Amino acid sequence: SELMFGMFGLGDTSLGSVKIGSSDYNVRCLAPIMSKTAEKKASGSERQCGLIENGIGYVVDTDWSEVAEDGSDPDKCCRKCKEAPRCKSWTWSISHRDQPSQCVLRGASPTSEERYKNETVVSGLPPPRSMTMKELPAVADITA
Repeated sequence: SELMFGMFGLGDTSLGSVKIGSSDYNVRCLAPIMSKTAEKKASGSERQCGLIENGIGYVVDTDWSEVAEDGSDPDKCCRKCKEAPRCKSWTWSISHRDQPSQCVLRGASPTSEERYKNETVVSGLPPPRSMTMKELPAVADITA
């Protein structure tokens, strides 16, 4: 899907302008976007939470993961991932016997080989985040 590939477009943050030939061009940051086709197909929940896969678990090789506080349902787990800058994927597991439900945030997105079927979990990706960059200092004219 487009969300897995990582589509980008021009964001709203302007860094300034650059003169090329006799024309001035606005310089903007890139920002993750959902394609118009995917946006039309996505339900309200998918647009709010990115990709959601019921009955699919993720096993991701990453150096960062954490169990989120108050990840009591998949929507809250997704919101926790959206709020955590390092989070690239999440898995929520339903409570089982005496174990409460759990939300695990991970620092990498899964490949197709890292997905597995499990009816007791819901996994997903955070929604596209707008990228923000600090304004860069003006660069002196470099002509030799």
